[in-house]
Amino acid sequence: SECLQCAAGTYLNLSAGTVCLVCPSRTWSDIGATSLGACVCNAGYTEFGGGICVVCSPGTFKAYHGSGACSDCVAGSYTNFSGASVCTACPVNSSSSTGNDALEGCICNAGYSRDASTCTACPNGKYKAVNGSEACSDCLPGSYLDVRGGTACFGCPANSWSG
Repeated sequence: SECLQCAAGTYLNLSAGTVCLVCPSRTWSDIGATSLGACVCNAGYTEFGGGICVVCSPGTFKAYHGSGACSDCVAGSYTNFSGASVCTACPVNSSSSTGNDALEGCICNAGYSRDASTCTACPNGKYKAVNGSEACSDCLPGSYLDVRGGTACFGCPANSWSG
């Protein structure tokens, strides 16, 4: 006869003999676990006293198995569901604060405005100075902007004008 280890996600219950039992809900163990204590919280869950695993809330995540705490999504990312093991990056040309729990929390960077679900560069002659959902503004008479994605307009050189 050969000796066998309990499979991952189970543990050997020594008081019950040679029976491998399934770890409790929301927990996991490595191959060969020999006690209930080896069952630790899944990724996306954190321990809340007494070995109870609770789900990470939207805007937070936990990437690994264990008793560690859920962490806020870093600036520029979000997760809009409970139990996340990773956060999703905000769309190109947008950013967010830490702990962002929705795609709508990703706001367009300065020089960009929202067009449906994407942030597009302000066209020539328009600018946007701050992050946010505001539209791009026209340059004032006597100023210009000859690049896309501008954050400020420039005054016209001496002896010239713009309408």
